[in-house]
Amino acid sequence: ITEKKLIRDCQNGVKSSQFLLVKRYSGMLLTVCRRYARDEATAKDVLQETLIRIFQNIGNYRHTGSFEAWM
Repeated sequence: ITEKKLIRDCQNGVKSSQFLLVKRYSGMLLTVCRRYARDEATAKDVLQETLIRIFQNIGNYRHTGSFEAWM
């Protein structure tokens, strides 16, 4: 599945695509969270909050620029 289709499906609330998005990007996002968190547990909490915010705001993504940067 392409990134564009994955994002569009997530914007439309397709649960299987939401799962794929988490699977595809959680490793990269966790790496970023680890840079700012005090410990692993905090990094995972920040990751969870980040994913919630991504799904709350994914409708605002306009497919301009990097999706990873937008996240």
